[in-house]
Amino acid sequence: MYTDYFGFQVNPFKAKPDSTYYFPGQSHEEAIAHLRYAVSQEEGFVLITGEKGIGKTTICRYFLQNLDEKIIVLFCPRAEQSPKRLLKIIITDLGITSIRDNMKDYIDALNEFLMQKKVEQKKVVFLFDEAHKFNWDVLEQIRLLSNLETTREKLLQIILIGCPDLSDRLDSYKYRQLRQRMSVTYQLYPLSEHETSQYITHRITLVGRGALIKFDSSAFRHIYRYSKGIPRLINEVCDRVLMAAYKLREKQISGNIAKNAIKELPEKSGQLSKAYYQLNRRKLFVLAGAIVLVISSAIYFIKYSSQEVTPELSQVERKKDVISKKDQIVLSNSVGGQNRPDRDAYKIKSGLNHFNKPKSYSVQVGAFLIRNNAQILMDSLKAKDYRARIDTFIDPKGRTWYTVRVGKYSSREIAREKADSIITKEKIEAIVRFSSQL
Repeated sequence: MYTDYFGFQVNPFKAKPDSTYYFPGQSHEEAIAHLRYAVSQEEGFVLITGEKGIGKTTICRYFLQNLDEKIIVLFCPRAEQSPKRLLKIIITDLGITSIRDNMKDYIDALNEFLMQKKVEQKKVVFLFDEAHKFNWDVLEQIRLLSNLETTREKLLQIILIGCPDLSDRLDSYKYRQLRQRMSVTYQLYPLSEHETSQYITHRITLVGRGALIKFDSSAFRHIYRYSKGIPRLINEVCDRVLMAAYKLREKQISGNIAKNAIKELPEKSGQLSKAYYQLNRRKLFVLAGAIVLVISSAIYFIKYSSQEVTPELSQVERKKDVISKKDQIVLSNSVGGQNRPDRDAYKIKSGLNHFNKPKSYSVQVGAFLIRNNAQILMDSLKAKDYRARIDTFIDPKGRTWYTVRVGKYSSREIAREKADSIITKEKIEAIVRFSSQL
């Protein structure tokens, strides 16, 4: 109704997920980077979670549109409740025919298909959206699919996309075997207030024929307070706000217009789940621990800086110096780079360099685009006597990632025990990596 009035080609805030409108928020970019990394490194199981309406399906579609042609992706947008039905859909979508209607033949045919694609040097990825709706039997069948492998490597990568409830279920004892196979996990978080205003401007710009509409900063603020940065709610409230402005024949969206329009909408204060609040409470504890550590270090420095002591740097200065040196170690996945430490990781993983380069492992507990987030996590772990450090790498898009690592171990088994201990004690994700691997 208001599209012509504001000079829009189509409604910029339609509810249906559309990758055309993908907005590169920080959390969304990190999620896609995790997916790209997992596929490039052939990680077996990937878990991406996020609140309803946060943009999971849009991320899936955007990610799938930008994959290499040698990657075969099966996208399952619906949650099936029968293992047999799920396998039948997989077989059908992959174009496998002439199979008897039973589970064993489905598995055998799928295994043969995957083996052939491996010979053709093609990767196969199964991406299951709405995975939180899967029942136990289906999730167990998906876990069994991950057993399809050669003597040296997996034939299939599996990506589960779902609400935080799925992560809560996987933390239970019943699902422990599936959780143990998750090599890459990430939880999406809402847009910030600044990102919310950018998101609105982004969508309007995509469909607008000119600058026929403008939002005041106070209007953005009201929209953010209502939506809490959830894209689906941002779309809902913006649609209502534009309708109100149209009725008033206004093209300047003021704070009052937004505020009055929001009053007609239902209260959404309970939109975010318990899992989201638990996640942010853990972040708050980590931040508080980091603040305490910094204050303690500052007091120590002030107290002893005037005394005659050996010329050593303060605790804070030594920490910064160590981090700056670590930042010089750049692991690049870019094509054509002169320094490609990750090539050694590939050789080790494939066994080509088994006798020339010894294996060593570390436990990765986080990967961030913002260094300060990695710093906070590292400081909190060091305060608990973990041998934590920050390693950096540059992804194919030229972005610098900061990974938090714990320890260096001679065997995967020892590293796995340490990872399990961290997961149990600290309630955070911990993944075993080669020391030279992201």
